[in-house]
Amino acid sequence: ILPHRPPLHCSSPIPVLCFSLRLVLWLGRLKDSWCSLPWLLFISLASHHIRDGVRHGLWVCPFATLPHLCSVLMYLNGTRDVISTKHGIAIDV
Repeated sequence: ILPHRPPLHCSSPIPVLCFSLRLVLWLGRLKDSWCSLPWLLFISLASHHIRDGVRHGLWVCPFATLPHLCSVLMYLNGTRDVISTKHGIAIDV
């Protein structure tokens, strides 16, 4: 986590926000000119975050822990050992 960056600089809420807006528009049966609003919001926020990420790095908390979570889940169900044994490569994140 980047302690010196404001909370809205986390890129994870962007798809959640846009999907939620799309859901609200669908539930409210708003159509026509409103249907492009979630896409415009996504493009504007994502492009800003990517531009900012070039300078400071993207902050995608909690998804940065996704490889570690996958590694633990692969260990728990035995997938990691099977792949390591079959291919002779130790898989660990």
